[in-house]
Amino acid sequence: MTGSANKSADDQELFAATKTLAENGDAAAQLRLAKMYFRGRGIARDGDEAEKYLNLSAKQNFGPA
Repeated sequence: MTGSANKSADDQELFAATKTLAENGDAAAQLRLAKMYFRGRGIARDGDEAEKYLNLSAKQNFGPA
């Protein structure tokens, strides 16, 4: 496996783990997931999903959101 293939697989694993936490209400994970969607890290870029998870994090009064 090449370095970029490893990075892609690692990003996908990180995305999956972060999404599980975010869907279970973890505000910090929701913000991380929003950034991942915004940047296209581990998943295709998706502004609508980025906004959704950013708003979920903000609704919990998570400071950085």
